[in-house]
Amino acid sequence: MGACIVQCNDPGHAICVLTNPTTGTLMQTCVDEQNDSHHCGSCSHHCTTGQTCTMGVCTCDTGVSCMGSCVDLTTDAQHCGTCYMGCGPGGVCMDSTCSTCGPGLSTCGSPAHCVDTMTNNFNCGMCGNTCPLGSACTDGTCLCPGGGTACGNSCVDVSVSNVHCGTCDHACQPMSTCTAGACVCSGTLTDCSDNCVDIDTDINNCGGCGHSCGVGGVCNSGTCTCGPGYTMCDAVSCTNVQNDRNNCGHCGSVCPPGDACLMGGCTDAPPTHYLDSIPTAAEAPFVDACAAPGSAVILAGADDDSSLMPLPFAFRYWATDLPIGAMINVCSNGWLGMDGVQTNFLGGSIPDPGDPNSVIAPHWGDDHTSDMGICVATLGTAPNRQWVVEWDQSYYCCSPGPILTYEVILNENSGVIDFVYQTMMGARTQVSGLEDPTGTMGIGGCGTTTFDCLPATNTRVRFTPTP
Repeated sequence: MGACIVQCNDPGHAICVLTNPTTGTLMQTCVDEQNDSHHCGSCSHHCTTGQTCTMGVCTCDTGVSCMGSCVDLTTDAQHCGTCYMGCGPGGVCMDSTCSTCGPGLSTCGSPAHCVDTMTNNFNCGMCGNTCPLGSACTDGTCLCPGGGTACGNSCVDVSVSNVHCGTCDHACQPMSTCTAGACVCSGTLTDCSDNCVDIDTDINNCGGCGHSCGVGGVCNSGTCTCGPGYTMCDAVSCTNVQNDRNNCGHCGSVCPPGDACLMGGCTDAPPTHYLDSIPTAAEAPFVDACAAPGSAVILAGADDDSSLMPLPFAFRYWATDLPIGAMINVCSNGWLGMDGVQTNFLGGSIPDPGDPNSVIAPHWGDDHTSDMGICVATLGTAPNRQWVVEWDQSYYCCSPGPILTYEVILNENSGVIDFVYQTMMGARTQVSGLEDPTGTMGIGGCGTTTFDCLPATNTRVRFTPTP
């Protein structure tokens, strides 16, 4: 009649109108109604799980069909011996016959069966409680031979097990061994809250458990002393006199209300005066500091290390004017410290009044420099020079993997600070942004109000000072 039609030439096949899964339109197709489990006996008649289409009828692979479901008449308490023959509450079907559990037995499992929970290894004391391999259920309790203890799926000797020392799941920490059911530290180490430490050198347990030397402290022969850049001002904790407004420059020198301590001197507390933006590659190109004439390479192959480098020109950071030669802390963990204090924090947040402060963080986290190190270079001519600090091919602690090359650029005349990310293969989320000298203000480097982000390859962020 001048139109194309579908014909089914094989015996037992019929035409069904179905929805095309690709286009969503209706289509005609031939199906095998004798053997197709999705069109068994008629179009779209689906056999259920456990059934097979045979000669146009859904039949059970095992058992028989009751109300469209395949069941085992020998054990199914709802269909015991025949379809719809239920055994009632508490009843179980055993060998196609309904029965109730006798005295001392409990109904456990699915299909239900009668068990003695006092002796059954798979239902010991209660249904579903399986005894560990090697133990036996006695009087409803899993008992291990030879006085062992049942822990998880096995019998163990808790007097010597480093995983189950003294009791199940009490694991001994590194550098300790389970002896007579107690974790004993090796050598001269001391057990402090299940951690083996050297109280001669551990800053958190110096001379004894729980005695901390605090930030900037050093434990030497069991006595707390202060590390480089820190001073003991109160006979208790170490103080950074470069940025502590209560001990600014020296112990007891308190800055006036509202002032901050920067590089050992009091200064007006800086207001928030940076705006962030996303410049183009032409506006903020990547500067190869490693190839620049006169560049310095520092911290090659470093982990949690830092170095002080001098500023080549005067630079205003927030509301503080840093002079030529001011020392800047360059850290292998992806940040700069503008307060002149050498430290190597492997993580932190912005803003945070605690040390460190005056942070410039392009990618602050637990990082490791490659053998290429960090390149520091000064480019251009006054008064439009640039000071560039480039982390060249660094990676995350503690195995080489992602290749990270990024930099901070300080612009002399404008006071602009640029973050430029050249290669961030496999980068992860870390802290990015600027922090003021008080640690109470900051601006994120994530293009939003947040300070944690995952920078992409060939991206950049610009911070422009405002009045």
